[in-house]
Amino acid sequence: MMYSIKHFILFFILLFTLLGCDKPKANLDCGYTRVFGFHGHILEFPIEIIPNQLEYQVGDTIQIDMVFPDSIYDVNIDETFKIEDWPFRPGTFVYRVDEDLEDWSSGLLINNEVIVDTTIYEFTYDHGGILPKTLVPRMLYEDGIYHFSFKIVCNTPGRYVMLTYDNNDAGNGGSFDEEDIIVSQDFEGKCYTQSEIANIIKGENHFDEFIDELIAIDETFNNGKYISIDQDNYEIFGSGGIAFEFSGIYGFEVVE
Repeated sequence: MMYSIKHFILFFILLFTLLGCDKPKANLDCGYTRVFGFHGHILEFPIEIIPNQLEYQVGDTIQIDMVFPDSIYDVNIDETFKIEDWPFRPGTFVYRVDEDLEDWSSGLLINNEVIVDTTIYEFTYDHGGILPKTLVPRMLYEDGIYHFSFKIVCNTPGRYVMLTYDNNDAGNGGSFDEEDIIVSQDFEGKCYTQSEIANIIKGENHFDEFIDELIAIDETFNNGKYISIDQDNYEIFGSGGIAFEFSGIYGFEVVE
């Protein structure tokens, strides 16, 4: 059986992480079986798209709901934990990918309008760096429910890919101080020092229909920053450290 250079690179990255000093501290008596090996807690952050469809018309409105109870599923150890007042700080941005897949423009603010009910929610925009303009909300936690919602008004035709990352992760542009808060925050059943966030679209994310755009986002726009946890896609994407499936990807097209 032949193995590609990428397979060897991934093997050595995995081996180094398992043996190296960056391995999360863990109580080995927890009894948890970890799906993704060396990672600690990976808490699901569900995102619902309304309506969820592949194609929208110019003038249509897409609603993005980040609404879920404080009984939160851990995708790494297949357990649900009661987690109160966790400092979730998602950052959502949208690529409008050019037809030639060589360049992009921001899908928020520049090509399409964003609507947030400011009587309820607070948010900021991150306008810097190599990413498109990013909406960073302050999640509300009320009566056991986390929530934030906003809308995108489709004004410009094109093919778009939305991604959401954890803005508390210093590797994704957050601050180390914020990351320290998350690492130190406890909840009943917590075993591992490391806690990560998996931003997951509830429903269709149109991964396969936008595979060319995702390759461009990974290779051309981000120098191999992403990876797929789907074994069928190992050869398609790079050997980066951010899983597309945990980055809230949602592909859609706006037509006249």
